[in-house]
Amino acid sequence: MQEAQRLLSNHHQTPELPDIDREFLGGMLKRLKSSIVDRAAAEQLLHGAPHPGNVLSTKLGPLFIDLETCCRGPVEFDLAHVPEPVIEHYPVR
Repeated sequence: MQEAQRLLSNHHQTPELPDIDREFLGGMLKRLKSSIVDRAAAEQLLHGAPHPGNVLSTKLGPLFIDLETCCRGPVEFDLAHVPEPVIEHYPVR
């Protein structure tokens, strides 16, 4: 979201974006951010792209080793990006 806000405020990087659209998108980003923050979902460390190639199995549980896309946020973010082969091991109840 910060990258989008940065681009909206930088007319040199987004010269073709009309001011009315820039204003609309800026307001929308602000409202979306508020709705997420106001939701007060518990945040945790998120991986951002979990897949078997960057998870190690340890005595304490899974350890993510690809830190490029790590961030903080609600667990739903990672759950939305879980690959199909993983989902098959956790049926919906």
